[in-house]
Amino acid sequence: MLYNAHSGYAWYAGEPVDGLILPGNVEAIWTAAELVAIGLWPSTEIAPADPVPEGKASIGQHVEEIDGIPTFVHELVDAPDPEPGRLADLKPYQFWAVMRATGHEAGLRAWVDGLNDEASPTYNPLAWAHASAIIDFSLEYRRDHPLVEAARQVIGVSETELDDLWRYATTL
Repeated sequence: MLYNAHSGYAWYAGEPVDGLILPGNVEAIWTAAELVAIGLWPSTEIAPADPVPEGKASIGQHVEEIDGIPTFVHELVDAPDPEPGRLADLKPYQFWAVMRATGHEAGLRAWVDGLNDEASPTYNPLAWAHASAIIDFSLEYRRDHPLVEAARQVIGVSETELDDLWRYATTL
């Protein structure tokens, strides 16, 4: 995707640039440097947006010149309040702090590892790939996620106990 510096970094839609009519596949046949030289910026040459601030949500991005550098900028709105009756999402440090403090981390990890152990009755490599990716790489944990419910049953806590632990974790 190209952004046209001559029109406030709007998406380039094939309009003439400085009177030149360019081929429809200009992005495929010209280098990024050649495109930038005539004011067409490939998205790969535009600086990334800053992270979305806490309490905000991005509803899109546009390009602005910041300190002379074309930069993606988030279009921000206030983040919606959590759904009524739904527990807040946990950050990884909150989730793992509670798992460790309650002694459930080892059991949770053993269950996930067992999904990839051919000798285990729960052997399921596809489920392991999914569960281990969520456990190890999630940027947030949702109380209502099916994997959290399965983990709750594996570690042997009631729904009420997990809800209480979840609420506590949000205070960390």
